[in-house]
Amino acid sequence: MADDLLVSPRDGQRYVVRYGKEAAKLRESDVAVHEQQGAGGRVLVALESGRSREVEASELPGLLSPQSR
Repeated sequence: MADDLLVSPRDGQRYVVRYGKEAAKLRESDVAVHEQQGAGGRVLVALESGRSREVEASELPGLLSPQSR
């Protein structure tokens, strides 16, 4: 089912997708999609550029913050 593509197999939760007015302001290095909880204290993030990486869960709020730009 198509909805399954929006669920992380690592934490079983829907990915958080930044869209609308918020997404329109994203730069290539900004997080566009991320896991809610991830696994082992780490979350997968996808950047606006199309690249992805795994980061410490504690880093995620700073990556999503407008002040981190």
